[in-house]
Amino acid sequence: MGAAEAEIMDAVWSFDRSVGAHEILEAVKDRRNWQLSTLMTSLSRLCAKDFLICDRTQRNNLYCAKIGRQAYAVDESRRFLRLHSNSVPQMVACLYEGKAIGKKELEQLKDLVEHLSKTERED
Repeated sequence: MGAAEAEIMDAVWSFDRSVGAHEILEAVKDRRNWQLSTLMTSLSRLCAKDFLICDRTQRNNLYCAKIGRQAYAVDESRRFLRLHSNSVPQMVACLYEGKAIGKKELEQLKDLVEHLSKTERED
């Protein structure tokens, strides 16, 4: 999913219900200066990619997410991790060396790992 499609999905997920194209267009207007036809093309692509379901039984098409935000994030995270040979330390090192994260984020990761380790042992 590209950046523009991700913005559309963010808008759809934010409604938490089926939504019309005009509502989606209104939700993304601060980030994208699209015409309705441009949005409709993207919505069709997202339906073809199985990210959205289009309900054509109403006067206006209604769109809802076929995949939830969390499920998508998990799938994308797995794909991203594969770029780093499924190695979280290798991925973190790459992000740090590329200056995408800094020492503050490393400390936060350390705290998270410690928290998750404690939580796992209690189960």
